[in-house]
Order: sequence, then C-alpha cells, then structure tokens
Amino acid sequence: MAKLKIWQWIFLIFSILITISFINSGYPPEFYDNFGLLVFGFLFGLGIWMVNTKKEVPSWAEFLVLLLAILGLLVDGAIVLRRLT
Repeated sequence: MAKLKIWQWIFLIFSILITISFINSGYPPEFYDNFGLLVFGFLFGLGIWMVNTKKEVPSWAEFLVLLLAILGLLVDGAIVLRRLT
C-alpha cells in the first residue's frame, strides 16, 4: 500500500471535517443535490476527456465514469429542477 503524501492527508482531514459540518448543519437532504450537480458535472467532463484522449486508461473505466456522470446529472438535475419549480 502506498503512503499518502502530506497534501493528501490534509485533503482527507479537510473532507472529513466538511462532511461532519454538513451532517450537523440541519439542511434538508435536497440541499446537497446542488453539490451533486457539480460533482457529476466534473465527472461528465472527466469522462468526455478520458474517452477523447489517447491516455492509458482502461476502456471500462472510461465508460463507467461517463455513465455514472450522465446518470448522476439526470437524477440530481431532476431533483433540483423539481425543487426550484
């Protein structure tokens, strides 16, 4: 198992603290779908990049990332749009 670098430890601890603060914030679950849109949008862009470049990435990983991004965007987008209307 590879050792984590210092910036990875900082990112890990920061992510855990942010997650704990979100859980204790009292916001309704729908609030977090806004963040899901950002994450799935990023995954969608990453999937498109992976499919279009000639980098060494297994083809199953390319399509899995792209599929997760598309499905996540559809689900989170529908929830956010329904909540806004």
